[in-house]
Amino acid sequence: MRRTLPFIPLFLLCFGASALGSEGGGGEFHGFSLKEHGYYILNFVLFVGLLVLLVREPLRKTLKERSDRFARSLDEARVRFETAESALREAQGKIAGLEAEKQQLEKRLEEEAEQVRKGVEERAASEAEKVKRLALAALANEKARMEKQLKRELAMEALHLVEVGIAGKVKTLPQQRFVRSFVQSVESELKSGGRA
Repeated sequence: MRRTLPFIPLFLLCFGASALGSEGGGGEFHGFSLKEHGYYILNFVLFVGLLVLLVREPLRKTLKERSDRFARSLDEARVRFETAESALREAQGKIAGLEAEKQQLEKRLEEEAEQVRKGVEERAASEAEKVKRLALAALANEKARMEKQLKRELAMEALHLVEVGIAGKVKTLPQQRFVRSFVQSVESELKSGGRA
């Protein structure tokens, strides 16, 4: 009830101004007349004032709600922006970390590859040395075997040559004389041995 009390005089004023404005009739337009046009102006001002009084509270409430909604939207947008910015910083940190991790991984792989290469080279050198030693040992064995076989063949050939030479000389030697001489020497030995 108290809220409607200020509107009653305003309503009466509007109604009165409207009634006064309709009294002036003549139908002719002679320029601006305060008596004639002033009531229209006063009527319009009162109407706007009445509208402002009546609509002010709902309008203020609506504007406040819109302002609150806009502030909430701004807060939510700021929170989303801060969250997105934080996620972006985190992603950039992860990317930087991944780049550093990639470089470390590449370095570690290069070191491991170098170690593997060195190990392979060392094993290859060791195997080559082992093969060389085995080849030298096999070569020495084969050389010794061949020398032995060659010596045997040379000895056999020399014996054959000696045998051929002896056989040739035996044919030319006076064998009968040697046999007689041998028999005589044995007999003289026996005789002298019997006397003693």
